Amino acid sequence: MRKIKDKIAELIDPHHQSFLFFHWNTTGIVVVIAVSIYLTLIWKGVLMHALLNNMFVYLPNYLTHEMLGHNLVGGIFYRALYSSYPEVGRWILTLAGNGVETLLPLCLVFAALRLQGGRWLMPPLMYWLSTTFYGAGEYAQDARACTLPLTSSDMITTHKAGI
Repeated sequence: MRKIKDKIAELIDPHHQSFLFFHWNTTGIVVVIAVSIYLTLIWKGVLMHALLNNMFVYLPNYLTHEMLGHNLVGGIFYRALYSSYPEVGRWILTLAGNGVETLLPLCLVFAALRLQGGRWLMPPLMYWLSTTFYGAGEYAQDARACTLPLTSSDMITTHKAGI
């Protein structure tokens, strides 16, 4: 089992620069989880809003979600699959926004791990990836209430929420 894990880690990260190659002990894992939970509970207010809703987060997420996800990927696959498989076409169209918004930084993280010195790209890529998970979590949390407007105000146009 250990050899399979090492082969997978070597395939993903040939330069041994990710957390897969850290020598974790049980105490270290417990401390990291405890500090993460503590900071999550403390920073739920203004600081989290400032970290997750700013121009540097909003612009790449907006461009990948709306432009690349819905317009390009969703439009192409929806039109290609809808005539023969309408259920799959609608599913792809639904998944295209947040799916592409999350998949793009995830692929860039794996690509950075393959590069020598790619660890220097990891902090902004992980920050971008975490904000996409946060945005998907907001959509999932609102799934029953449906109070979140799907057309929101943004930093690029003068549209107001719900218009």
